[in-house]
Amino acid sequence: MALEAEAAAKKGESSVSSLSVEESKVLIEKTFSSGGTFPDAEKATLWDCGYGMKAFDEPNGMEIAGWFDTAPPAFEAVAKTELSGKGKAVTRSVFEEACSALLQGDTCSELCWEFGNLAVSNSAVAGKAMGSPTYAELVVMAEKKRADLERAENDHKECVDSVATINALHAQFTQASDVLAKQTKTCHRTNRMLKMTENRLRVKKIEFEAAKVADKQAQDELREAISLQDEALQNKQDAAENLRMWEEHMAALMKAIDEQTKIVRQTAEALRAADAAAAAVTGFKINCLLL
Repeated sequence: MALEAEAAAKKGESSVSSLSVEESKVLIEKTFSSGGTFPDAEKATLWDCGYGMKAFDEPNGMEIAGWFDTAPPAFEAVAKTELSGKGKAVTRSVFEEACSALLQGDTCSELCWEFGNLAVSNSAVAGKAMGSPTYAELVVMAEKKRADLERAENDHKECVDSVATINALHAQFTQASDVLAKQTKTCHRTNRMLKMTENRLRVKKIEFEAAKVADKQAQDELREAISLQDEALQNKQDAAENLRMWEEHMAALMKAIDEQTKIVRQTAEALRAADAAAAAVTGFKINCLLL
């Protein structure tokens, strides 16, 4: 019977151990020690997995940003060896707790999401996992089915139909999950590009503010130069006015000197004429006395 075959298969299955939080951290750290990506978890956190401001300030900032893309392949290689290769498994919630504690930052959360997908897909439980119903439950179910074979045949047909429906739904769900994972990955990449652009704009804003300060200083210096130029022009105009007034004063003074010179000359000429007249009168008097 189908249930007996399923019970036999279930009996042959064996469980695998799941990694703890600390073991998950060790798994992630092995990724960084493999090379080709971030040197360690501490640096990855410092740089927010390649897209933080401190990563942008590094001389090789673009190379550091590229390590986000090289980290998942490096992790997958480690996961294949340490998980499926050694019969180990991960619980997504436990792994994400470990990754979030080890890698902190907005972009690092996206890298943890990538690591989580790869860890689950490369887990030993991914292809064969213990589940319900158990072997003992299947045995009981088989005994019950044997007691009610005719009804079981009808139920079996219904189960086959249901399984076909479930498989179809599972296929649709798997396809939708793959599409969602691809879209999420694309959104994460877009977010990283936006963050890099934001970092560049932040740097340009700092440069712009510095340029504004320099521009203001240049404007202040220009205003001061214009003020000094205006002051020099006023001084020049004042000096020109003083020169004009001095020239007018000198001209008036020279005119007064010329007039005084003329008066002195005229006075001297009058004195000489008076002396001559006095001498003539005196001579005339003397001649009269002699006669």
